[in-house]
Formats: sequence, structure tokens, C-alpha cells
Amino acid sequence: MKLDKKFIYDGTRIIKVKTKELYHFVYERIWDLTIYDQKLLESYGLKKAKYVYVGQSNEKNVNIRNSKWKYEVKNNRNIVKEIPIFIKKLERFYATETKYNNRQIDWLLYCNTKVIARTESKKSALKLEKYFTGIYHDLDFMGEILEQQIILLSKRDSAFREQGNSSMKVLKVR
Repeated sequence: MKLDKKFIYDGTRIIKVKTKELYHFVYERIWDLTIYDQKLLESYGLKKAKYVYVGQSNEKNVNIRNSKWKYEVKNNRNIVKEIPIFIKKLERFYATETKYNNRQIDWLLYCNTKVIARTESKKSALKLEKYFTGIYHDLDFMGEILEQQIILLSKRDSAFREQGNSSMKVLKVR
């Protein structure tokens, strides 16, 4: 029996059955605060940096994942406490210091998701999440050395945890 080519996953097309996507995806959320004044950001408890969250999902589509993530953040459900605290600080900053309306702020906080990979299984999605988290973990570890600081928010909120002494940290599956 030959497989129909339209059902073979090539890594770029989104194959759906009704509204459900057939494959797991790895996504990132990036909040770039490098364009704002450092002292202004510090008054809100933020740093002049790129904040990054990497995750994986098998939800029906990205919009459903965004909706679920927004619910989890707003209600402190199944999420590490640092993320809702960061989102609240950022929301207060956007509302006070920018000209964004509530709808734009909501999109910036909860819907700025970019799918960076699609996989055929959850195991593959977890491997890719670990890979991308590892890259951002290394950049976060370098911290102040880099001209543009990157802060990884998902280092404690994924299927991985930091393990090691104070000078060397490694991500291990929980």
C-alpha cells in the first residue's frame, strides 16, 4: 500500500483534520524590551533585554495554545510563579508607558507566538524543546557579557530542570 504524498509530513505544511493540526509543535514567545530606556524598565522591575519562553504543544492549533496559556498565566495554573509576575510587570509597563491599547497589549503579552518547528511525535517535540531551551539557556548564562541580554523564562517551566553546581548547569529531563 502506497502512502498518499499529501499525508506525508514535509516539515513546513500544516496538515489538518477539520480544525486539528496533526503534529506537535515547538514554539517561542519573545518580548523584546531592548528598545526602551533601561532606567524606565528598572522602575518596573524589568531589564533591558529580550525575554524568551520556549515550549511545545499538541493542541489543535496555535490560537488554542495561546488561549490556554493566557488562562494559565492569569490564574496561576500549572505555571511557575516567575512567569505571571513577569507578565504583570510587563502589562503595567505597557499600559503606563506606551500608547498601546488594551487589545494590542493583550496580543503582545499572550499571542506573540512563533512556531519554530513541527514534529511527528511528542518525544521529538520534547527533544527540540530541549535543544532550543539549551541554546537560550547558554545565552542567558552568558548574561551581562552579551551586548544584547537574553533572559530565558522557560528554564523552570518545561519538562526540564537545571542540575549541577553553581559554575556549570545542565538541563535534565524531570
